[in-house]
Amino acid sequence: MINRLAKLADIVPPQPVARPALFWWHSPLAWLAAAALALATAAAMVAIRRKLRRHAARRRLRRLAMQIRAGSRTMEFPAVMRQVLADAERSGAATRVLSSRARLYRDELLYSRQPTPARLGAFLDDLLR
Repeated sequence: MINRLAKLADIVPPQPVARPALFWWHSPLAWLAAAALALATAAAMVAIRRKLRRHAARRRLRRLAMQIRAGSRTMEFPAVMRQVLADAERSGAATRVLSSRARLYRDELLYSRQPTPARLGAFLDDLLR
């Protein structure tokens, strides 16, 4: 019996089966990094969208102010005022940021019976400074 075992002593047993190599994206840290990157990308997209909306609102306000200065626009004041006030809010010109003169023009436009294009132009000029 011992002879038989001695004859088998030179045989090398097979290596255990190797586990497949883990790639870097299989680790929890990589998934955490991917989630952080997705959140950062979403936050950046929201910030860029907000900035583009503000820029577009200011551009619309500038265009309206130029048309009023040129006197080439006949307008319905209720619709225009709603649009101007909405664009003023979108452009970041909140009520607390307005100068006292701009607040005065805005109040005149909101509460007067017959708002004039000259007052609207003055409000836009003061707002866009």
